[in-house]
Parts: sequence; structure tokens; C-alpha cells
Amino acid sequence: MKVFWAVILVIESVLIITGNIMAIIVFLKKNFAVARSSYMLVNLTIADVLVGVAVFLTFLELTFSSQYMFSACIGETVNRVAQSVSLFAMFASLVSMALTALERMMAILFPFRLRNAKDLHYAVAIAISWCLSVPFVFLRLINVCSDTKARKVTNRLLLILQAVAIITIILSYAAIFVKVRFFPEFQSSSSMKKNIRLAKTLMMTAAIAILTWMPRFAGKIFKEVSSSLQDIDVYLTLLVIIYSNSFLNLLVYAWRIPNFSKEIKKLFKWGWFSRNEVVPFTASQSPQPCQPYCQKQIAESDVKNNDLPRIKLKSNEVSKPNGGEP
Repeated sequence: MKVFWAVILVIESVLIITGNIMAIIVFLKKNFAVARSSYMLVNLTIADVLVGVAVFLTFLELTFSSQYMFSACIGETVNRVAQSVSLFAMFASLVSMALTALERMMAILFPFRLRNAKDLHYAVAIAISWCLSVPFVFLRLINVCSDTKARKVTNRLLLILQAVAIITIILSYAAIFVKVRFFPEFQSSSSMKKNIRLAKTLMMTAAIAILTWMPRFAGKIFKEVSSSLQDIDVYLTLLVIIYSNSFLNLLVYAWRIPNFSKEIKKLFKWGWFSRNEVVPFTASQSPQPCQPYCQKQIAESDVKNNDLPRIKLKSNEVSKPNGGEP
């Protein structure tokens, strides 16, 4: 089973990191960067890249120190680093998704207020979303190695943060659904239609995120009630399910956002042709004596060509009647 999980983690890590880096390149292009909604998408995609790094660190932990996996107090440095990055990345991704849901809700319910928001407001909101994940990592590393009571308090705080983020996502998209479903008269403008389409796309990604988080959330609650959930295969299964959310988002973007899929195809074509492009036979590579002969042939063909005189003749023919008018 160790080899099986190692292969799964490596494949998942490569897909997540590569796919989300390509998504960042696409979202930073001019046709996407002009929209402020791309700020939230880039923020979420960066968090997903970090999730891919966490997947690779989990692979290293499984390979070199599997006997101490999911134990923050004992074990080697790879265990502590892998668990800290994994916890930080998962919460950063979840909180970023909650922030994106709030931004979409504001765009649909309060579009004029959101238009008055400045880039600084977006920057502060994004910074807060990242800062929320940092204290819980240190709390877990500090308290989990102390007494049992502190460990329970930390675990419950983590559960509360997960629950608040998930509830925020659900309520935000529920408000969007009610607005779109029961108030169709506000959907007349083209910008609002684009906002609604993007909101529906992100609603799909949020639904996938909630579905992937629920098993681990239920496992945490079950562990608080009973200590029988200790199998490493169970933990790895829950982690792989959560990690997969960071790649499934890209599939939804490619399906729902036409420009995104076009730009991704361009990146694939550019990468393929850059490796397999046939270099043309340029003039610098051709024999030097051929150059005067080629230039002479081109000059003779230009003289024989009647395209330019024909164009002038047509323009003269058109100008004569106009010139004869009073």
C-alpha cells in the first residue's frame, strides 16, 4: 500500500502544481487581468499551488518517515514540515474560497458598492485570508505537544474555522441562487450576466470543495468522539480527496470559461511546438552565391507583375467621374 499511495501522491502533486501554475499565467493575461474578479481567482489558484507543494511533502513524509505520519510531537523534521505546510495550505485554500464566495455575493447583490471598492480593499481582504491560516498552524504545533486539554481546544478551534468557512461558502452562494432565481429583472445588463455566469462557475467549484472536505470534517468529529480512527490508509484517503479539489477546480474553469480553455490550449501548443518546431531554412543558412540571383529573380517578377498598375488604373477610373462632378 505504501507504493500505491506514493504513486498517487506524486501524480496528484504534479497535476495540481502544473495545472495551477498554468492557470495563474492565464489569469494574469490582459483579457483576464482587467476584471477585479481575477484577483480572487489568482489568490485561490496560488493557494492551490501551495496545496500541490503540500501533497509532495506528504509524499516525502510517507517515503522517509511513514511511522510518524500525522504525529506533530514525535518524528523527524520532514513530519513537522509536511504537516505544517499541509495544514496551512488546506486552510488557506478553504478560506480563499470563502473569500471568493463573499466577493461574488457582493457582485450580484450589491454591484454598485463593489464597483466603488478599490484595489487596496482587495489586497487587504486577500492578506486577511492568508493571515487567518497562520495562527492555527502554530497553535497546533505548540498545543498538540502539551497537555491533552490544550490539544482538544486546538482541534476544536480548527473544526470551528473549517465550519465557519464552509458555512460562509454555502450562505453566499445560497444568497446568489435566491437573487438569480426569484429576481430575474436585474439580469438585463451584459456585465451582470457575466457576473452571474462566473458566480455559477465558482458555485460548482465550491460544491466540489465542500464534497471533498466533508469526509475529513466527519472524520475529525468522529475522532473527537472515538479514538478508533487511527488507520494511516484512512487518513491518506481523506487527504487525497481534499487535495483533489485543487485540481478539479481547473476542470470546472476549462468547462465553464471559454477564454480560459482557449488560453490553456495555447499554452499546451506553445509548449509542444517549442520542443518540436522545425527550424526554417533561413537566408543566413543558405549558400551566399544564391542571394544575388534570388534578388534578381524577385526584381524581375515585380516588374512583370501588373498588380500595382492595375490598382492605380482602378483608382484613376473611379476618380474621373468624381472629378467631373460639379
